[in-house]
Amino acid sequence: MGENSSIAVALTKQDSYDTLMVEQMEKLMKACGLPMVCGERVLVKPNLLCATELACTKPQVVAAVCQVLLDHGVKVVVADSPGFGRAEGVAQKIGLSRALAPLKITVQSLEKVQWVSVQALKLKLPIAQMALRMDRILSLPKVKAHCQVGLSLSVKNCFGCMPGLHKAILHGVHGSDPCFFADCIVELVQKLPPICAVCDGICAMHITGPRNGAEYPLGLLGASQEAWALDEAVARILGQNPEKLLFGAAQRRHGMVGDIWFPLDKPEAFSGSDFVVPNILLSTSFSPYRLIVSLFRRLWAARKF
Repeated sequence: MGENSSIAVALTKQDSYDTLMVEQMEKLMKACGLPMVCGERVLVKPNLLCATELACTKPQVVAAVCQVLLDHGVKVVVADSPGFGRAEGVAQKIGLSRALAPLKITVQSLEKVQWVSVQALKLKLPIAQMALRMDRILSLPKVKAHCQVGLSLSVKNCFGCMPGLHKAILHGVHGSDPCFFADCIVELVQKLPPICAVCDGICAMHITGPRNGAEYPLGLLGASQEAWALDEAVARILGQNPEKLLFGAAQRRHGMVGDIWFPLDKPEAFSGSDFVVPNILLSTSFSPYRLIVSLFRRLWAARKF
């Protein structure tokens, strides 16, 4: 399959957040053919897991992406449903609210749900109404290891389109089978509007995650009009076989496959061979006790917002 009929994944080196320019981000997004349609409503979905900077997509990356979209006449909404607290509170604590203020964008929480039938899994999933009403979603993940799924990238980041405690409930009810749990999230993603992605791998997180891992200076920004394709490329840069990852396997089971080409830097330009992914994954299931603890932690984290 030639380049014209395969999926472009744009990769570029970027060693510092402080030197990131909007022009660089626009070049990256254009190189992979990422859609920027005037008048289109796009949900920019960063990873705002909690009020820990390393665990979240950096404000400079979010602001640069939003500026590029706005320059092309796109109607931008920035929103998420954090694991701990509310999106507004997390954004304030990590400096995202301040970074978006010049663009007159305020971060919102994904809250109201619409129950969507997933025929293959014979269940209904609660998906944020706001996400379903968009023309497109731009997943903006932090590249990081994850103690339950191995790697957390663009597709996993869309789990945040399931609001609040619904995520913990899905963990508790379906988490005993990790493959089924991954299938649930991939099916959820397929019910959403088209998903493209830009990943923040300038300073990644490894060893463990998604909260308390160690810094890893990967020096990477990546983008693709297909979120799964970007994940495939990043996984290989990090020395992982996507087929053996929980989400990589689930994506293949649901037809997220295809040929990839690289219009900018090639994967071999990046050094990620010593990036540590957890060898033994923790259970994705939450016991009733953990569900109760999770609920109170969320309420405590959100108490000021």
